[in-house]
Amino acid sequence: MPNCDWYATRDDHRPVVQALFDLGGVEVWELTSRPYQPLSRFDGPAQALAEFGEAPGRSVCSQLRVINAAPPVVIVRTPRNPEKFGPDN
Repeated sequence: MPNCDWYATRDDHRPVVQALFDLGGVEVWELTSRPYQPLSRFDGPAQALAEFGEAPGRSVCSQLRVINAAPPVVIVRTPRNPEKFGPDN
């Protein structure tokens, strides 16, 4: 799978995220979830920007899946360190 890291300012998030959804043909997933939370798939730019693009101190960290060029996403949960995050529940 090709990888592209993109670094930009907060002002660039909105037009880039909007363009991803305008192009269509891709699913946008968060890269990792918060501890003990399910992984999110974003259904539109407003949802993605609310989660990442306009939250202070958060970056847009996502994975793109081209719908007709890759198999469906398989989510594998990795247990967290209970000493750091508490019991895995």
